[in-house]
Amino acid sequence: MAVPENGCSTMDADWHRASMDCALQNMLMLTTVDAVIAALG
Repeated sequence: MAVPENGCSTMDADWHRASMDCALQNMLMLTTVDAVIAALG
């Protein structure tokens, strides 16, 4: 699954970073909203 990192949020920046680091290492491919839009082009 691809997740646009800058299209998600959590309680604060520290929680966001921890969530993304965990997801990146374990289950997801992180990307950006711009990259998703370009891929759908």
